[in-house]
Amino acid sequence: MDKTERFPQDVSLELKDGTITVDGTPRFIIGTIIHEGADLDAGVSSTGYTAGDAWFYEALPDYPDAQRLGIDSFGIVPPRSWRKRFRPRALPRRNMAAIKRIVDSGLPLIGELAIEDYSHARFEIMDGVIPSVRCWYNGVEHGIPYSIITAEGVEFWKNIWKTDTTFYNSVEAEPFVYRIFADADYYDESAHAGRVFNSYLVAKYRNVDEMNKAFGTKFRTFTQFRQQAHSTNNVLAHVEYIKFLETKFAEACATAVETIRDSGSNTNAAVCFQARHLNNNGIDLYEAAKNMQFLYAPNENVNPLLCSKYMTAIAEGKPVFAPDANLAGSASKIRNSILSQFAHGYAIVMLSEWRRGARSWIRYTKNAAGSTVLDKNETENAGKLYAQKHPYHFMNPYAVPTEAITGIRTAKKDILKAGALFSLVNFKRNTKIALLHSRPSERLSRTSKAIETDYTSSLPGVIDSLTFSHIKNSIILEEQLGTTAANELDIIVATESSYATYSETPEKLEDFASAGGTVFIFKHALALDEYGNASSNIFTSAAGWTDADIDGIKASRLDIGKGKAIRFEEDINNFADVLLSGNYTTPSCQCIDSATGNRAELVEITVAESEDGQIGLILFNRKSNPVSVKISIPRHSSSAALNVVTDENLPRDGDFFMI
Repeated sequence: MDKTERFPQDVSLELKDGTITVDGTPRFIIGTIIHEGADLDAGVSSTGYTAGDAWFYEALPDYPDAQRLGIDSFGIVPPRSWRKRFRPRALPRRNMAAIKRIVDSGLPLIGELAIEDYSHARFEIMDGVIPSVRCWYNGVEHGIPYSIITAEGVEFWKNIWKTDTTFYNSVEAEPFVYRIFADADYYDESAHAGRVFNSYLVAKYRNVDEMNKAFGTKFRTFTQFRQQAHSTNNVLAHVEYIKFLETKFAEACATAVETIRDSGSNTNAAVCFQARHLNNNGIDLYEAAKNMQFLYAPNENVNPLLCSKYMTAIAEGKPVFAPDANLAGSASKIRNSILSQFAHGYAIVMLSEWRRGARSWIRYTKNAAGSTVLDKNETENAGKLYAQKHPYHFMNPYAVPTEAITGIRTAKKDILKAGALFSLVNFKRNTKIALLHSRPSERLSRTSKAIETDYTSSLPGVIDSLTFSHIKNSIILEEQLGTTAANELDIIVATESSYATYSETPEKLEDFASAGGTVFIFKHALALDEYGNASSNIFTSAAGWTDADIDGIKASRLDIGKGKAIRFEEDINNFADVLLSGNYTTPSCQCIDSATGNRAELVEITVAESEDGQIGLILFNRKSNPVSVKISIPRHSSSAALNVVTDENLPRDGDFFMI
């Protein structure tokens, strides 16, 4: 193995501009987590692979094995020894000798503190037995089994984080990041949380009169307000309760950072969490991310472009874990799934899930001599059934063929060939269009004031339209308006997904336009305030607007200072065509289907632009059939283009390069 392919051992990771660097060189990290029980597969023989591949299936990897696989980082779960204080039963058996191979590998480690659904660290409430019943709650719960709102619950979590962190000290491991929650979402509607909400209201508004003055309401007591908080018909109280839950989650994240740093050997330890959704019940990802040093994208099956653009936007320069990569199919499919995460600007991807589960499907029989031996036929049948139930347990050879695993290392080698040009800061360079993201609209979507948006006019639809027309685009949050991130843009787009906004958002958009920017307002956008009331602002009023026809779409125009606003009065099917036909922007590259001469719209292209003018492209064909394309870069002339994977120059056709 070439030295440049090997991940250096025992090195410190440096974080800069959303990228991880090692010895000054950017490294995209491919890792996996050894979850509870996966270590017990070590030393167990089964069927489905050859004797020559037993090193892979029958042991946890040391450094050479990990590098042969193409994996550069591992997550390790602590034994949850704190559990014995509350439920005096023996802890599950662990194969510490196997785990030590990973610890001693010198590769970056992740402290996996998250409590999974199947974990023995998740136990039932018992009245009159510690911990207090106030450590549990009623309502939506995923990945957060204990209360993060009550004082008793927070103390319980601190006990968990402190004890689990000290485990890594005991095995002489120093994780570069700890994950405190995985796949997390919650909505606590317990009476315990209600009382804390009452205190929250008192601290925020001091007295009921002040709250009524702020909201224009006539509540007699905070308790009366609290009692309506779970009704989606009482929009004001429900939205305020969601904001309360978001505040408590962000506080819990800050507490976790403090506790972990006080308990471990690294006083600057990095911490992250993974939410279940982009739009969660009681988690404002942007607010909670302020306390984190890494971010971790949700695994939910949403538009991958929306997910990556949103996560890198809220990260504001912090590295982001990609959604976990479920390994399936051929080696090329596995390679491509990893490369997709790299092209979307993530810094790390974790492969899911390292587990063979052999002890669950091995079958034995008696031979003629009466000895117990492996029943190969029955074991094979049982292994295939297990694979059907757990298709992403990639250590099961019946779920993912051994040959397909080679796609991991192929992806790693191709990413290394791409080099430093393909970094997040270069992906974002010269991005002049951003789509507005609205947390108020997400909160309101859980109430009776929710507005159902059309896909082509809402955030994910417009992202697809722009991206597959090869127009660079990003996401900007309402909270980021008026900052450097906004000042570097030419265009901000408020889609139907931003139908409700904070009170100050229209004014910030007006300032952006006044300074020379263009604001596009979709039908229904900016119509409501964060509590569902009609919003009176410059973009919803009739004053000063003149009729306009934008690519055949009925619209209005308002000149604002040096810039303007365009308000659409009807739905839009393809926003990219509107921008291109009106000469509001140009594509970052021109990609033509060689067979038809038309724009190759189902080819996704990530364009990297270095500070010195070097251009790099990552192309993905999202069509089901192969396609030949011609590529050119507007305003950029080059005599040659190199395919870094094959190390071959691309053939030319005039100003185009052929692929």
